Amino acid sequence: VYYVNGARNILAGNGFYRNSGEDVLKPITHFPPLFAYFLSAVGLTGMDPLRGGRLIIILLLGVNAILFAWLAWKLTRSKWLALLATGLMVFSSVTLREYSWLMSEPLYLSLMLVSFLVAYDLFSSRKTTAVLMLGMLAGLMYATRYVGTSMLFTWLAGIFLFIPGWRGKLRHAGLLLLTSLPFLVAVMRRNYVLSGSTGNRNFILHPAPFSKVADGIHRFWGWFLPPGMQASHAWLDWTLIALFFVLLLGALGILIWRLVRILRGGDCTRLERLLIMLGLHGFIYLAAIYLTMNFFDATTVFDNRILLPVYLGVLLFILVGLASLWRGGGPVLRLAIVAGSLAVMGFAIAGAWQTSIQLSRDGQGFIDRYRRESPAMQYIREHPQDLIYTNHPPDVYIQTGRSSYMVPSPVDSLTLQPRDTYARDLAEMRSKIRQQDGLLVFFYEQGYETDPWYQDLTEGLVPLENLPTPLRVFADWNPVSSVTLAARQQFGNVSTIGTA
Repeated sequence: VYYVNGARNILAGNGFYRNSGEDVLKPITHFPPLFAYFLSAVGLTGMDPLRGGRLIIILLLGVNAILFAWLAWKLTRSKWLALLATGLMVFSSVTLREYSWLMSEPLYLSLMLVSFLVAYDLFSSRKTTAVLMLGMLAGLMYATRYVGTSMLFTWLAGIFLFIPGWRGKLRHAGLLLLTSLPFLVAVMRRNYVLSGSTGNRNFILHPAPFSKVADGIHRFWGWFLPPGMQASHAWLDWTLIALFFVLLLGALGILIWRLVRILRGGDCTRLERLLIMLGLHGFIYLAAIYLTMNFFDATTVFDNRILLPVYLGVLLFILVGLASLWRGGGPVLRLAIVAGSLAVMGFAIAGAWQTSIQLSRDGQGFIDRYRRESPAMQYIREHPQDLIYTNHPPDVYIQTGRSSYMVPSPVDSLTLQPRDTYARDLAEMRSKIRQQDGLLVFFYEQGYETDPWYQDLTEGLVPLENLPTPLRVFADWNPVSSVTLAARQQFGNVSTIGTA
């Protein structure tokens, strides 16, 4: 929603801003701007960024399928394995789900895949144009997702590993920074000037619980194993967590061993160099996410959206392993590889079919059918109040086109620290609602009645009309019952609306 809102404002000449309450424009600094500019480019044709975004995502799925097949072919020199790579990527349920959101990951993956294709030539030919291109791509990745800095560190490490001579290393590192830093500096400076922070995140320790890591491991195996296997065998949870760490430490050990050999003067082929860079990027990327989770943004989780670059890297390693077995194996082994590949492809297609059916039923996220048909949303559409406070401004904006303020929150979701200004913000909200006959829209889930935050916000408010909607069960991992209830309420001379 922020990308769509930002793209609409870019088209209106306002820049990368969002509409807050009463249509006050505020700079978007929590997200980088590049994807919103892609949406606005399609908007130049007259197509709204929300609809135009669908075209961009569809095109990126096709582009990424071709890029992934090309990279797989370079690594395996096998046409049928390149075709298998494309099929497994496109027909993955995880891929389909992540490409069905209007988010920046598909663009990020395009830039990442192009980067590895360019790097394949850099570490053999050491062309100046290749390193300049890598720097520009790393800068664009940062302008797409802040974690794109992981790619810049990866290429810097690759230069110091594989470019001979200190003069050559420093020259290539300088060229890399020459084309990457302008993007980083421009985005950081813009954010700092507008908000006092380079990325709307402050450095503060908030240790992530192990449950977040365990959720990420669970999702990894959900991508790797046949659908439903984990749900059918709950006893596998801790076994799979232990196995994951064994594989992770084993991969890290092999990577360190290869790096030590290279630092001692050992040589390796172009294929081995690219595989080392793939592995190195995977570890740097995961480390960057984990550091963000612990020091910059407590809302970060290891979900499939975050892990998709890692999945593609793992799949490439598997394909390289299959290529090696194919070249060194006899007829029986080759027949087993073909049979296994066809079976996996069959599982993928079946899962993709079910996922497509599920996604096509009611939509998802902020534009699903239950939000579109919500009486609360209809109430907002029909009442022209300019002032709206809500705990879900994106829902209200994308469904009704109305901008709104975020209700005061007692805890900062990024740092998990109490807000010192909570009481003052709460008083200000009530005062503005009194003076402007505004609306309070609160979306909540089961158990809201005992939530102190909800009680603070609605203290003294009396519902005057009820608008029930059918029961809705959300999500695959944590089904939650949610009943929507809209009520016009009075607080002195205050008109508000509460939704449950």
